Amino acid sequence: MFKTEMAPSPDDGVPGPSNSFNGNTQVLPYSGLQGTISLATLIDFIVQKTYHELTVLAELLPRKMDLEKKKEIAEFASRTRQLFVRLLALVRWASSASKVEKCSGIMNFLDRQSMIFVETADALFRMARETLVNARLPNFHIPAAVEILTTGTYGKLPACIKDRIVPPEPITPSELKSTLKRLNQVIEHRLMSATIPDRMRQLNIENGRVTFTVDSEFQVSLTLMGDSPQIPWRLLEVSILVEDRENGRGKNLVNKGQTLYIHQMVQSRLYDNNEPLVELYTCLHAFCLSLQLDVLFYQVLHLCESRLGKLVRSAPNADYVRGRHLGIHYWLDMKDSSGKDIPHILMLQIDPKDSQMPLLITHKPPMTSQAFPLLDRVAKPSDLSIERLLMHTIQTRAKSRLLDLKKILEERLGKEIECAVHGTPPVLNVPLLSPCMVSEQLMITIDTYSGQAQAFIPQQEVPKNITSDFIQNLLTGDWGKVENALAELRFCVIQRRCEKTLQHLPVSLHYKLPLIFSLEHRRYKLGKHKILIKLHKHPNSVIVLDFKEVKEARVNYSVYMLSVKSASIDSTSVEASPSSTQMYLKVTGMAALDPFIMTHNTGADIVNEMGKRPADILMQNEKKKSKAPSYIMENLAHFVALCEERVPFVSLCSELSKKNMSHQGVMVEPPGFNFALRLLYLPDLHVVPKIVMKDLRERLLSATMRLAKGAKNWMLELVFKGRPVITQSSHEQGLRSAVLLSYEAADEASKVVESLITDWNHIIRMYRLAFDLGKFLESNPHSNEVKVKSFNYRRLIILYGPNMCCSATLTWRQATRSYMINFASSTKKLSNPHHIIRDCVEADFARNSDIAAFIRLLLESYDPLRSISKLHAIPHLSRVGSTVPFTLMVQSSNHFRLAFNATYCLDIRLLPGRLVSIKDGAHSCFDRSKAVEEFSPTQCLKSFLLKYADEQCTFYDRRSQSEDDNPPSPLIETDAVNSTIRGSPSQRSSFLQNPASPHSQGHYYGPSSVGNAFPLASPPSISHPAPSPAEGIVPSPAFMSQPSPGHFGQSPAVSFMGQDHFSPFSVPSPVAASPFSQSPGLPRPSPAARLGHSPAGAQPSPSDIRSRVLPLRLWAGANPTHLSHASFDALCTPIDPDGNGMNSPIERFLSLTHLRKHWHKVLQTEESLRIIPCNEPGVIGFQSQLLKGHLILDPLKYPTLRMKFQALRDYQDQFMLEELEILDEFFNSRLVTNPIRPSSLLAFGKLLLVPIKPLRDIIQIMKLEVRPGTLDPAQYRFSVSMCMTIPPGSQPIIPPGHPAIIVAKMKLLFFIMLKEIQPTREEGTPQTVLLPIVHDWSTNLTQVAEKRDLNVVPAQPLLTMAIQQLKRFAECGFSQSGLTGNDCSIFPAVRDLLMNLGIEMQPQMNQMSISHSMMMQGNLGNQQIMGNQNMMQNQVGIQNMYGQNQQQSGINQQPPNFM
Repeated sequence: MFKTEMAPSPDDGVPGPSNSFNGNTQVLPYSGLQGTISLATLIDFIVQKTYHELTVLAELLPRKMDLEKKKEIAEFASRTRQLFVRLLALVRWASSASKVEKCSGIMNFLDRQSMIFVETADALFRMARETLVNARLPNFHIPAAVEILTTGTYGKLPACIKDRIVPPEPITPSELKSTLKRLNQVIEHRLMSATIPDRMRQLNIENGRVTFTVDSEFQVSLTLMGDSPQIPWRLLEVSILVEDRENGRGKNLVNKGQTLYIHQMVQSRLYDNNEPLVELYTCLHAFCLSLQLDVLFYQVLHLCESRLGKLVRSAPNADYVRGRHLGIHYWLDMKDSSGKDIPHILMLQIDPKDSQMPLLITHKPPMTSQAFPLLDRVAKPSDLSIERLLMHTIQTRAKSRLLDLKKILEERLGKEIECAVHGTPPVLNVPLLSPCMVSEQLMITIDTYSGQAQAFIPQQEVPKNITSDFIQNLLTGDWGKVENALAELRFCVIQRRCEKTLQHLPVSLHYKLPLIFSLEHRRYKLGKHKILIKLHKHPNSVIVLDFKEVKEARVNYSVYMLSVKSASIDSTSVEASPSSTQMYLKVTGMAALDPFIMTHNTGADIVNEMGKRPADILMQNEKKKSKAPSYIMENLAHFVALCEERVPFVSLCSELSKKNMSHQGVMVEPPGFNFALRLLYLPDLHVVPKIVMKDLRERLLSATMRLAKGAKNWMLELVFKGRPVITQSSHEQGLRSAVLLSYEAADEASKVVESLITDWNHIIRMYRLAFDLGKFLESNPHSNEVKVKSFNYRRLIILYGPNMCCSATLTWRQATRSYMINFASSTKKLSNPHHIIRDCVEADFARNSDIAAFIRLLLESYDPLRSISKLHAIPHLSRVGSTVPFTLMVQSSNHFRLAFNATYCLDIRLLPGRLVSIKDGAHSCFDRSKAVEEFSPTQCLKSFLLKYADEQCTFYDRRSQSEDDNPPSPLIETDAVNSTIRGSPSQRSSFLQNPASPHSQGHYYGPSSVGNAFPLASPPSISHPAPSPAEGIVPSPAFMSQPSPGHFGQSPAVSFMGQDHFSPFSVPSPVAASPFSQSPGLPRPSPAARLGHSPAGAQPSPSDIRSRVLPLRLWAGANPTHLSHASFDALCTPIDPDGNGMNSPIERFLSLTHLRKHWHKVLQTEESLRIIPCNEPGVIGFQSQLLKGHLILDPLKYPTLRMKFQALRDYQDQFMLEELEILDEFFNSRLVTNPIRPSSLLAFGKLLLVPIKPLRDIIQIMKLEVRPGTLDPAQYRFSVSMCMTIPPGSQPIIPPGHPAIIVAKMKLLFFIMLKEIQPTREEGTPQTVLLPIVHDWSTNLTQVAEKRDLNVVPAQPLLTMAIQQLKRFAECGFSQSGLTGNDCSIFPAVRDLLMNLGIEMQPQMNQMSISHSMMMQGNLGNQQIMGNQNMMQNQVGIQNMYGQNQQQSGINQQPPNFM
């Protein structure tokens, strides 16, 4: 128990029980408890206990093994964790136990009060019955009382009481201070008369004691017990200060028992001794020296075991004698010239002459006089490290040996060689050349562990035999061989200098090449040491550097130029001995060069005659005093680079002369950094007008060829005077314009010249565009709508559009010999709409190259193309029939065809005056009374487009608007198609495998082939005579061109996809897989075959000569409707007036038209649905067994499609008006909104075939969806929605995307989605479940369709509970709900799910698992077995129902599993 404040009790004198308990958190002890303790005190105890255990663990762990350490740490962590877990639980309980504490305090107080009352009553009873009966008063001691009361004391007590009990009074602080001061004086007096060793003179007198300290040995404290000279010293404390800092781990080397023994021994030596302090120092100093030797010996053993191994040695008996000396052997393999071992020993011993000195250090063999001052004669007690002492000794001995070698080398090599010994470990640097960098010097060092001399050159790959011979000869004194070794080392350094100097040049260095010399070339006697330099860009040239040594540590070289060619070996000599497979190089020319003249006179020839003085590159470096390091041979690099750069210009000049391009020859550009070749004449381009060429030549100031840095590229610099057009770029406002062109230097000179001429022609063509554009902008009023962003003679960038946000980049493409145009936008939100027609614009511009016409095209087509780009998901130049709504087919730069869902087509033309012409593209271009094969005419199109026409277009639209805008379907007859599809399998196979049309062959591209783009009907002479011009039906001349009899133009949808003859209509899609025989997604017979245009020349039968012939009247959709740009933009801009998603008016109109057409096909497919003739335009009337309805299309500015149902006369009393309104509202809100799915209409059509009772229940379910206000959250836990199509992720009963309502025989299958109204899960997300409901109206049984495999438990708990709940409802819920046998069970079962699903989740799940296990064991009862058999029979019937329905719909799929 815990408390923060003790409660007062009656024993404390608190009057009354009202003050004995207050509102504070108090807990009083009560019976059965051991007392209370404060929470803070408990936490303090636990922390102190943990800290104590951690301290003990830290002291004990270093002495244990690793495994024991890990066990101790794990036990400590587990024990501490359990303790703090208990504390945490206690604290959490204490924070919420205030009420319990108050109640326990009140109970304790009441128990104590009751106990006090009982004890008081008992005491009074005993006093009255026992004590007071025999009570008598004693004789009072009146004098003592008077004395105490008057004086306050009693003076007649015995004195022994004071002597034995009362302690004496302590001395005062002043007396203590004076006593200690007097004792300090006594100690000082005694020390003045005593003999003190020199190393003990570091003392301190304080508080009546004297403390002597000997650094790194010991510390003692003494005092005196009196001021008499005969009183001996009293030893108070002794401490040994010897430490092992290498391996001691901070532990004391002397334990407490040893310290006590030393204390007693030293104290005994202090009695009866004339010089007690000397005796004290002698004892402790001897002990410390012996201890130091022990520490050093164990350090030696540790080094031998860990790192040094057998490199050092110290024998316990021979080299180490406890308390006397310690010897360490090192350099164990050192031998003299005769092969005898030379022992090297480091000895530490106690000084035999003066025992009071520290450890004495001696060496064997003795050190030289030069190294002797560098050594320590005694060991420092403060730094007991045998490793440091040994390393210091070795480095000192190595430095002594190197100093001896330095003296010998300086005497033999002369004063030019200045050797130096420096560094730790010491290194002897011997310069090989003058000057010489540190990395090029020969470095001699002594190996620390073996004592052997070693030589090397940093950053140099020197053969080991040279360095080892040099050291061996140096030690033996063979100076002839030493000088030869030094010469080889100098040549190695010179070779590395050449490699470093030429490593960044395009050359390769070789020491041997398979060269074949002739007799005349042998007069050049090449030495042993030489370098062969091959030029990468000139494989027939080789530079030879021949090195020769001179005195004073210098090396000179001679330079030769070799001209070589590939050859085979003959009787002549070979410089090297290559293998038989290696190609030889025959020297055809050899000449000596003078680097001095080459580097100081740039006009000198590369190849010079012999007799010139050789160049000393090292001397040149010294004279120039270059800032470059000494290993960089500047003159050599300059000379090689000069040869490398000069040779390419020779071949280039030769090629320019062959092309009649005059030049000034190779020149050195000031201030002499690079070569240059100035061109004086560049060829003309004959296709360009002379005035343009003349203006270009006047602007050209210079043309210069240079070799770029690194000789990788040729750079051509063309400098022009200004530009022919004003640009917006700030970098192009100067008076001079430079154009840089780059060419690969690795290519041949002829290729470089050809590339130069090609680039010059490119500049001429681009200059022509800029020249014409400048003239156009000066004389055209539209110049303020177009600006030139940049013109760099290689590319022209034109800005246009609102705020100049769009750009067109023109450049010449040599591969196709045409202009390439790229359209871009400066904003991320708005793309350039001209990217759609880029190919057509490029084709038009390639024919005429008219920049003025190009500008006008950009300005006139920008707004319509931007409007078209607003349509949903337009894949430019895509295949017809793709999954996106629209497909754009570009016919020319001002003519487009827009296909919608591969069914409808709009023909769009851009007209002058900011007008757009739109007509139905499904009509033939030759005969408007016929329709093309791929598309269907769009009904009500004219009426819809006229709603967007404004006053600007009235001049173009003078035709009467009273023409019939609802022609009958131009498709082939239904019976003919059905007979073809429903015929024999061979007929169906041949029909489906030959869907070719006259538009699946040929190729189309560009505006010149518009006439061949859509020859979608036969010429007028084949079927009907062409309309006369008087009727106003004269086709455009672009459409009058006719193909040959055996050839038809290709559809743009196929032509833009390349030479692929795969028809898009054969691609499986939800439309193509529908059961409608007249769907445009189905393949149709080829008109070419019907019209006698078969490739094989076969004569068609009379039954095949059918075409999609429209009535003789002209339909309004075939006539173009003219709209302004603003109206066309409003037609294509997505809007959302009803909150069902963004859709443009044209997309909405075409979608509803397509949906209306699909509903017409549903009516034709279902036998129980009959079409009712209706004279109203845009209205489809139909009738089922129960209802009749009208589907109405309103072609408003934002068109709508609505359904109106009425009950038949025999069923008017069975349908409520509200039910019909709900059915209308469900169709208008679910089937006509985005996304529009034609398969939903098939499901809705199937629903109209249901009998009246199931239909009314389905309408009640629709009411809960379309009017969610009828759902009371207090009663309903779930909301419901009808599924018209199968959503993805559902059970594998029906494939996703298919109709979700199936009616066959006496059964109905439909899908509903349940969604939790108020989420009950912790995640806060509502639960959803998709239920496939099966209703058999013959037995009035409603249940969930399951899989056949009874051993598989459904994954969703809600689905499992729904299955069980509908089973219980089928057994007893129908009767409990108060329904009769005539009522349908669909809506009551669904309502029961909405109200009760998931209420008893856990019991149901347990029951489910028990039932499942019983099913697996075969222990079900007869009633359950019969129920399962009935359920399986129902599911098998549903599968048969789905299979029959799919066969009727033309879908060939495997029947799904319901169980």
